[in-house]
Amino acid sequence: MYRGLVESLVVICLALLGLFDAWRLSGVVREEGTFHDVIGPDRYLGAISIGLLICGIWNLGLRLKGKKAIEGHRKKEGENSHITMVTLVTVILIIYTVVLPGLGYLVATLLFFPVIFFLFGVRPWFKSLSIGLLVAVLFYGIFEHFAEVPLPKGILEVLF
Repeated sequence: MYRGLVESLVVICLALLGLFDAWRLSGVVREEGTFHDVIGPDRYLGAISIGLLICGIWNLGLRLKGKKAIEGHRKKEGENSHITMVTLVTVILIIYTVVLPGLGYLVATLLFFPVIFFLFGVRPWFKSLSIGLLVAVLFYGIFEHFAEVPLPKGILEVLF
């Protein structure tokens, strides 16, 4: 129970830190006139931090009521399986980070999301693949077209 409370408090503290930094960024990029876009880095960070704060408070409320926030779908798994999962996700994130500049955002992300979804239990592969591709294209559209964030272009994108 205490572990869940500590996790909730850490998430809330990170959210508050993000909100503070978003406020700080707002003063830097908007008051000095260096950033004229309606949605900028300060607003992105603020929106993500608000979502994180809501999740942290929700989880804290559930923990204080004595309920588990996330029910494990595998009751027989021990602590070793969680360590293995964390290690595997870390390795996949490292691989994604290394191949991102070479393959580009779109190709690397199209490979990354289906693997992550499958790893987190979205079965069968076809479902994991379709959801992963949908999320990758959605993220690409949001960052590339809506936010106008320059994303890394890979060798395939440069050729075409």
